[in-house]
Amino acid sequence: MKKRYEKDKALLDNAFNLDDDIIVNRKFIDIEFNDDIIGISFDNCEFINCTFKSTVKGSTFFNCLFDKCEMSNILIVESGIHMCLFKNSHNVGTRYIDCKIRNSEFNNSHMKFSIISSVTFDSVDFIECNIEQGSFSDTKFIKEIIFDNCNLIDSEVYDTHLKGVDVSNSKIEGISVNPNDIKGLIVNEAQAIDLIYLLGIVIK
Repeated sequence: MKKRYEKDKALLDNAFNLDDDIIVNRKFIDIEFNDDIIGISFDNCEFINCTFKSTVKGSTFFNCLFDKCEMSNILIVESGIHMCLFKNSHNVGTRYIDCKIRNSEFNNSHMKFSIISSVTFDSVDFIECNIEQGSFSDTKFIKEIIFDNCNLIDSEVYDTHLKGVDVSNSKIEGISVNPNDIKGLIVNEAQAIDLIYLLGIVIK
């Protein structure tokens, strides 16, 4: 059974200092993060209706909840996301570069135009997310990666092996992917027919 975000302690509301290296057991409500978040570890925190406007670099989020947060068009780079839940959040155009995301879930999140490059996903679920026209490049899907009822229409996948990734109940029309990368991808019958064109097969 996958481990996911669990609220395990009472949290202190809106108490924080970005000069700290470690922030533990905090609840942030209606906070606007305008400054870059660099080299900070967040442990057992909740972000409710928060807005992130700057770069997140070299930081770690462990057992954190992001609910109704605005994280669009920001850069998240060289950071770790472990046992976190992103729920009802906006990540439109968000760039995830050189990150590790493990045992986490993106649920009902708007991720259109997101750019994901050199990211390692390990036991991550995308549930009812809109990732239309998103881009995955040089991405590693290690195990138990599920796209459940997601929109992946016109998305692009480069240098990313999809073996074991389940998209069988998601929309993948117009997806652009290297034929070598789709080996082992889990699809339904209709999707399999749609993907035949990637192999250069012509149906008469």
